[in-house]
Amino acid sequence: AAATIAAAGLAAAECHRLRTGVAQRVEVSVRDALVAFRSERYLRVDDGPPPELRHPVTGFYETRDGRWIQLHANFAHHLHGILDVLGCGAQPDDVARAIRSWDGAALDTALAEAGLCAALIRTPEEWAAHE
Repeated sequence: AAATIAAAGLAAAECHRLRTGVAQRVEVSVRDALVAFRSERYLRVDDGPPPELRHPVTGFYETRDGRWIQLHANFAHHLHGILDVLGCGAQPDDVARAIRSWDGAALDTALAEAGLCAALIRTPEEWAAHE
């Protein structure tokens, strides 16, 4: 956690130095970084843990052609849009079954055209060739 935050801080400090000629010192508290990276573990709502932030439909699913697609359904409009495209219920098993009836690229295109948050899992070469 601290190394990641320090790397971002060093990059920002270098940008500042290149623009202004003024160097900056970057320090990161390991303890503070750890808390920042795990802050959701310490959140309490009405003296209990917060509600689950991740909808059960969010995740990776295999398509008919053996590809994998990742769905983001944590916001209601994303969830409802995905279910509309798939024509299925909101249970992960329903979604998995519906996705297995689609080829990966076709589903990726349909979800993107609907303005939804999903991504077909691609190789680096496929991403480089992708629009």
